[in-house]
Amino acid sequence: MVDFQKVGINKVTSYPLFCNFHDTTIFKEVEGVNIDFFDYRTQLLFSYRSLCAELRKKEKNIDIAKSILNSNTLKLELDRSFFENEEINIKGNEIAFNDLSMYKDAFEAELLASNNLFYFKTIKLPKYKVCISALFSYVDSFQNIVKRYNDTEPLNSIFTNAIPQEDCLYVLVGYKKDKVDSWMLNYLKQWEESNEDSFARLLSDLATRVETWTMAESLYSSLDYKTIKSFKDYFLGSIKSGIDNPDLYPYRFFE
Repeated sequence: MVDFQKVGINKVTSYPLFCNFHDTTIFKEVEGVNIDFFDYRTQLLFSYRSLCAELRKKEKNIDIAKSILNSNTLKLELDRSFFENEEINIKGNEIAFNDLSMYKDAFEAELLASNNLFYFKTIKLPKYKVCISALFSYVDSFQNIVKRYNDTEPLNSIFTNAIPQEDCLYVLVGYKKDKVDSWMLNYLKQWEESNEDSFARLLSDLATRVETWTMAESLYSSLDYKTIKSFKDYFLGSIKSGIDNPDLYPYRFFE
């Protein structure tokens, strides 16, 4: 099921990933009022925080699925196919967790001693009441999904952040330089060459490729039923197929 949930501003902006001391120490540079969103270290820190959030999500998914498999009560109520799907779910999340752990090591090494291992582009957009903090990998075929189950090399990933400010929206998009492919380069090029006409569509497309994003209640209220339903159907279709659409989302979810 795909749906939107109303949450408070404090929950949206909190990152329950580190203890208060480490959270303050690590991210102090990007918690102030005069943040340079074009600075390489700033881009690293925002992307590192997105990565850690995704790692924690995978960890929780694995724990929940294992609890289900170990439940004697559920074994009496559900058929074998359900548990087989949970085993596949665990395997997929474990692979993703290992991928993200490799990226985490690279980010931490880069934050300690910069070697320009990553490339980022920051785009300043007009004001959109949207916040995104996530990463995604482009999977173009079922064969590549199967291959990933037998390969220790992590998938190429794009790190994304959309950070709303008082009068604008900063979008940070990047990747590790030795983990990039032609689709990613073309995707980033579209952001780099974007203009006022393409901003909304690119932002709408990004929202279909990640789960961790929010928008202001006023923006949601401005959307009609057809627009919301089309987005949900498209998003759910992508989840079910497991294959990513190479083309941009055909509609403008954000105006």
